Amino acid sequence: MGILNSSIIGTIISMILIYSLLSILVSILLELWNSIKNIRAENLQKNIGLLLGQKLAGEFYKHYMISGQITDKNKRPDNISKELFVQVFTDIILKGENTINEEVKKTETVEKDKTATSTKPIEVVQKAITSMDKDSKLKELLEAFHFKSKNLAEFEGYVEDWYEDFMKRTSSWYKKKQRPKLFVTGLLVAILLNVDSVFLFNVISKNDALRNELVSVAENVNDEYQKLDENQRENIDELFNVSKIGLKKAKSDLTIDTSKKSTIAMNKEEINKYLGKVEELLIMTDTVAAKKYTKTNEAFNMIADLSLPIGWKKDSAPLSWICSKKDPDKKEENTTALKKYINDRNQNSSNFIFYLFGILVTAGSLSFGAPFWFDILGKVIAIKNIGRSKASKTKKAE
Repeated sequence: MGILNSSIIGTIISMILIYSLLSILVSILLELWNSIKNIRAENLQKNIGLLLGQKLAGEFYKHYMISGQITDKNKRPDNISKELFVQVFTDIILKGENTINEEVKKTETVEKDKTATSTKPIEVVQKAITSMDKDSKLKELLEAFHFKSKNLAEFEGYVEDWYEDFMKRTSSWYKKKQRPKLFVTGLLVAILLNVDSVFLFNVISKNDALRNELVSVAENVNDEYQKLDENQRENIDELFNVSKIGLKKAKSDLTIDTSKKSTIAMNKEEINKYLGKVEELLIMTDTVAAKKYTKTNEAFNMIADLSLPIGWKKDSAPLSWICSKKDPDKKEENTTALKKYINDRNQNSSNFIFYLFGILVTAGSLSFGAPFWFDILGKVIAIKNIGRSKASKTKKAE
């Protein structure tokens, strides 16, 4: 049948699915940490300063529409929509000088009498721009926007596009800065969940039932992923939602083999118990972080539903190398290739180097981020479908 229809492609798809879902978990945990440490908010404020200049940025954050979002003196907003930015920025520009402010009031009175739709006409914007510092690059940019604008709505549209374009570029810088943190968080997840990529690949390649189940989940998840637009595919929340929908659809089509769950050290009930305690502590200290933490709980449960051979158990490596008693004389007859591989791994501590390599591969893979793996998943499934289509045509021809 060829490689496109072999167990190899199914194993690759399964591994990509696992990296995709674990990457979501890593992103959620990292965003939780950034929220607690206020890192994203500080980064946003720094970027607003670069965009507007420190003086104007100071006025921006003092504006009631921004300051009203600050629930704690140390917690500034970590996200400002383009609509909110335009509203606040235009308001600051118009009211930046007392003389201009008086002009706005006069204009508002006149415009109300004329039943106009806008209380901030483009003429007032022009006077506000004129009053800015002569050597200001921002002034030159706003003058260009004003020159191309016939009315206030068009001017605000240019400002909105300017802000959106800048935030896309800063988002790219932010992601680059987050890459080392993604690796560290990925390493922690790999260790805490005992996710050895080498072991996973071997088990999945030798376990037809598990592989078929994972491929089915991957295909359902990918179907939902293909419905997203370009911007949504970069959004972790959207990727999280399509994963849940895909998993739910796959489970409704499959009979889950509960015997495979014995390979997981911690079941869903235990996960919820421990994570629930952490959530209670967060609610007491930081309600925003607590809300984000609930997704961590959901992500753990979603991964547990896949019945993956991960987690910590005394009779499984690496704990089995220390805790389990070895019986070199014990020989099991008629064992499958899968059981032989697992038994050899659990009994021989010489496999430690492969285990360490597998953990590092997991951490390195998760550092690429969920959007990267979801994109790869779609491409590999497309290749698989091409192979399936060719095989079907060959059978018909015969």
